Amino acid sequence: MISYLILGLILVFCVYILLRWFAQATPQDVFRVLKWLLFCLVLVAIVFLALSGKLGLAFAALPALFVWFGRLRIFMSVIRMLRGFFGMSKPNPSGTGQNTAFEGVMSHEEALAILGLDVGALPQEIKAAYHRLISQAHPDKGGSDYLAAKINQARDVLLND
Repeated sequence: MISYLILGLILVFCVYILLRWFAQATPQDVFRVLKWLLFCLVLVAIVFLALSGKLGLAFAALPALFVWFGRLRIFMSVIRMLRGFFGMSKPNPSGTGQNTAFEGVMSHEEALAILGLDVGALPQEIKAAYHRLISQAHPDKGGSDYLAAKINQARDVLLND
């Protein structure tokens, strides 16, 4: 009975550590760990099936799983199509290439705060701060569209003054 209590406490502690890591991890790290976890889980399942003598039955059931994976792939493509249809990726009506949802009036002080500059910053300092921030916040590098648009807008406000 005491062994179940100790095992339960160890399990709760492991879940706590895992949740703390998950809260601080980047999406790339989480994806990488999930990939390795799935690989290890499949490997353990194959070893278990081989030791129990049921590996032949598992390989016989594999074609049925391929059918379900095909259905899942079709379902995911339908979901992607519906997201595009219902406005998740609407084209910009202005045709300027920028998202109009992020446009708005930005003050000079707000632009300085976004780029982390002081009043009277030189154009070279503005460009350097812009390149430093946009390299981290660009959507192609895992950043958000909103932050990239705000950084671009702050640069435009400061360089056009």
